[in-house]
Order: sequence, then C-alpha cells, then structure tokens
Amino acid sequence: MNLTTDEHVRAAFRIAESYSRDVIVEEMYDGHDYRLIVVGGKLVAASRRCAPIVLGDGLRTVRELVELENQNPLRGDGHEKPMTKMRLDEIASMSLEKQGFTFDSLVPFGKTVILRESTNLSTGGLAIDVTDEVHPTIKIICERAAAAIGLDICGVDLLATDISKPLTKTNGIVELNAAPGIRMHHYPSQGKSRDVGGAIVDSLFPTANDARIPIISITGTNGKTTTTRLTGHIMQASGKTVGMTTTGGIWLNDNQIAAGDTTGPRSAQTVLGDPSVGVAVLETARGGLGRNGLGYDWSDVGIITNIGPDHIGQDGIEDEDDILHIKALVAERVREGGTVVLRADNGRLAALPESRSFKRQKLNRTIVYFSTDPYNETLLKHMADGGLCYYLHEGLIFEAHGTERKTMIAVARDIPITLNGKADFQIENVMAAIAAARSLGLDKDHIVERLKTFESGKNEGRMNIYSTDRGSIILDYGHNPNAFSAVGKILDDWQGRKTGLIALPGDRSDDMIRAAALAAGNAFDRIIIKHDLDTRGRKQGETAKISFDAIRSAYPHKECLIVEDEATALKFATETMLDNEVVVHFFDNLSAVIGALKEIGAERKEALTQKSSFVSIESISSSKSAKASGHNAASL
Repeated sequence: MNLTTDEHVRAAFRIAESYSRDVIVEEMYDGHDYRLIVVGGKLVAASRRCAPIVLGDGLRTVRELVELENQNPLRGDGHEKPMTKMRLDEIASMSLEKQGFTFDSLVPFGKTVILRESTNLSTGGLAIDVTDEVHPTIKIICERAAAAIGLDICGVDLLATDISKPLTKTNGIVELNAAPGIRMHHYPSQGKSRDVGGAIVDSLFPTANDARIPIISITGTNGKTTTTRLTGHIMQASGKTVGMTTTGGIWLNDNQIAAGDTTGPRSAQTVLGDPSVGVAVLETARGGLGRNGLGYDWSDVGIITNIGPDHIGQDGIEDEDDILHIKALVAERVREGGTVVLRADNGRLAALPESRSFKRQKLNRTIVYFSTDPYNETLLKHMADGGLCYYLHEGLIFEAHGTERKTMIAVARDIPITLNGKADFQIENVMAAIAAARSLGLDKDHIVERLKTFESGKNEGRMNIYSTDRGSIILDYGHNPNAFSAVGKILDDWQGRKTGLIALPGDRSDDMIRAAALAAGNAFDRIIIKHDLDTRGRKQGETAKISFDAIRSAYPHKECLIVEDEATALKFATETMLDNEVVVHFFDNLSAVIGALKEIGAERKEALTQKSSFVSIESISSSKSAKASGHNAASL
C-alpha cells in the first residue's frame, strides 16, 4: 500500500505473487481506514482501523517494544482475544525501512513507529469506534452497497479523509465482505462497544414469534398417522415447506427424506432443526412419549384423535386411563393461545380440559371438539358455551362458533379418503385436520381443495383398496379392537363375504388380545389369523392360539384358521376368494404385502365398489365355504 517507487512496487508484487499467480494492481484511495457493518439493510457499527504501532521510550528497540505490547492481556494469537499480537515479518521490515528503522533500532522517546501500513486486526491493528460520527451520506452509500450485492450481513471497507464528512474524489469503498469479523466492534481499543452480534440475531428473528414455526402435534390410539398426513397435505396450501414425521418416515412436503417409524422426539427435532421448514406436523406416538418425552417445548396445535384399548399390558400400562395419562402430554404442552383438538365422542377426551393436570396450568387455550354425531352432549354443551366445534350433519361437515355462527366446510363424500362418506373414522380424521388448519389461519376453500386431492397414494398402508377379478382387498394397519370394529362398520352393507386377516402383538395382555380377536370375529365372516414373526417375548404361535380360541368360543359358526405367515395368509385368502368378497388385510410388513399383491395382479383403486354380479353368502354356503370350513381348526 502507498507504494511510490518502482523498487517498492516490484517488491510488493513478489510478495503478492507468493500467494497467487493472479495479482491485481490498483490505484490507491487515500484517507483513514474504516470498517462499517450493515445488518439487515441498516448500518449498525463503524470503526476506524489503525495500523499497529509502538511508541518509543528512548530505552527499547522496535523488537523489545513489540514484545512488551504483545504481553498486553487483551492481545492473543489469532482471534482468541479482542486484539491480535503484532508481527515482525517481511512486511513489517519494509514498513520500518521506509521510516529509517530496523527491528533492532532504538526508538527515540515519543517517536511513533508504524509496523505495517495495513490496518487489519488480525495483524495487530487497533480499532476505534466511530459509529456516532458517520455522516448520513456515507451511511446511505454503505447500505446501498450491501443491498446491491444482496448481503444481509456486510462488512464495508472504506477509505475516507473524515468519516464525519461526505466522501471526496479520492475516498471510496475498497471492499465488501460477506463474512466480516465483529470483535473490533464488540471490543474496540477506544470508544463504545457495539452489539453487532445482537443485531445479527435480531435480523434473523425480527420478533419473538417469528423465531418459532407453527407446530402441530398429533397423537391418539387410532387415526394419528392418517390425521398427520392429512394435516401435512392441507398445510402445504400455506405456501410454506411442511416438515412431517409419521410411522412411515419423515417428509418435507411431498419428498421423503427418511424411512421407518419416525414418531419419536429425535425425528421431531430433525424436522425442527431444518431451516427450510416453515410448518411442523408431528405424529407423536406413545412409545416415544413414554421413553424420551416430546421433541419440542410447546406446540401451537395439539390433536388427540381418540383414546381406546391398546398397549394394555405393555410398559406398565394397565388400562385406558394410563394411556390417556401418557398421550395427554400432547394437549398439556400446547402454548398459551394455542388450540387443543379433541374427539367429543370419547368420554376421557371430553373430560380432559376439566382434569386437574390440565386446569392447573392456567393457560388460555382454545378447546375444539369434533364428532360425527351432531347431537353429542359434549358437542352441544361446548357450542352452548360459545365454543368451537366441527361436526357431521346429513353428510356435510360444519364448523360452529357457538350456536349462532355455523359454516358448511365440506361435503364428506367429495373427500376421497372418506370412501364416499361411509367411513366415519376417516371423517373424524378429516375434521381433526380441518380444525388444525383453520386454527392456523387457512381459509376453508384452500382446505377443501387440498382434501379433494388427498388420495390413497398419500396415505400408504391406511385403508388402501385393491381389486382382483373376483373381489376387493383392503390394506390397513389396525391392530386393536376399535380399529377392527371401525373397518367392519364400513362393510355392514357389503353384499358378499367379508374376510379379516389379523395378527395381534404379543406384548399386549391376554385380555387385550382376546378383546381384539373378538372384535375381529364380530366384524368379519371369516377370520384368518397369521403368525407374527416378532413374538415380542411370547412363544411362537401363542398369540395366534389365544386369538383363535377366543373367536372359536364366541363365534363357533364362523370360519377361523391360523396361517403360518403373512404372505401365505394373503395367498390363501385370494385363492379361496368368493365372487364379490372383500378381504381386509391388517398387515405387519407393508412392502411384503404390496409385493404379493403385484404378483397376483391386484390393481390399486380409490373407491370400494360392489361387483355387479355377486353371489350371496347364503347361496354359496354349500359350495366353497363348506369346503373351506374343514380348515376351521387347522394351521396352514
């Protein structure tokens, strides 16, 4: 810098050439060296950078004065301290030569010796805060320079004769930095400290609310996966990237980024830690809650779809009250001003807002109930008190604010997942998802538009329908009494044989297994029990035998048999399928089942339809079903 002779230019070129083959030679601006910081389009700090100097005392050499100054506790190696230690190197030698000194020259008393002409703090320079002195025109120039190259955080290196006056023709910006150091502003050698770090944080998170993204947490015994997927699908209408965790993996909008059961806190934190995510929709299962708690502190919306008999006998769970105690955490961790969505038809959930653990929080939250029964007592009382509800009436889904304001949201049969409006449990899932989306400000038209595009391919493994040349196959993940009963209810009017393929988890109590088996026995005409490969602590075949004995005792007239594995069970069910039969396969291994369906040529469908020419159960009782009845007590 400030090179005035050929010799100095050549020497400087050689030094620069040692760093890079490409060297730029420029005309030099004059003036003092300033570093100004622009954050979020606004100038927040300015420092005058001074070259490293020593002041002579008439007793010490340049080298000794540098060693003395480097003992200053504010100086350290690199960036470990507010200031960096001074260097005695080739550049320092050239600077000293211009002033008639060497490293070992004695410095007269009061004489200022400049060690190098660069003013970087990293080479020992000093910083003096001048933020309050910056002229308005210079402030504007720096802010416009940062904006011109699109930097939210920008260090502006400026040479100016006087920072408090407009720039002259020989002053100007020499460099813009995308990653400027900020310690000179926090720890100036002279002047006021400026909190540049705080300004950067404030620019990233302008308000306390903006620092968080909306979180929707969903739990329940049944329906939580479908409700999560529905909600995530709807929330994409917000225009924000939706991060979603489910039993089927982690998704960013429609892109899967992880596979497997991802309903625990680590998966939630994966979504919440992704800077691209604008809305988090988190399926929150019992296992993760019990072992590790939640993956967040507070949510904006908490949904509990239902509480029913499941996991009893597992992890110390003795009854449905224990299940509620665990899952209620999702409702209890909804923030002040947030929304809690509950199924009104479930007595335990209906009473949850009045529970001691809920009320002692003293948080003002909106309670929303939903029900397919417009005359549900909890629903009617909540509306009478001015509360918000969603309900089904004559095939229409309504939103009610109290008893006066009622808005028709959607026609149930127009939503594919409801199976032409016949699947009440899917309508409940839809209403829960609508309640969540509405609470976060989405208008009903966008919600309905998204619901109409939520087809079975977006809900893999949940009420997926396949068709064969003889009948239909439904895939579902149900494994408890309520799930079996709910699917069976859809088929009440089915004019053909109904077969259920079931396997019950071995880590449930014997009573829990019997209850689920009896529900399947009530729902289906034929029950095929498949061995679960994961016995979960029981002997091989023990769970299947408990199920078989329960069904045979309660429904001795119904065909019931045990099959060795899932693939064999599905193959047997399809080979013995009657005209217009429906087989509901409650699967364990989805990929294996889908592979088997492809082998038999089953086609994916969006609706469950009766075959035009079907044979009633009565007419075939003496044919194929009679032949199959010989398998009642057999294991295949």
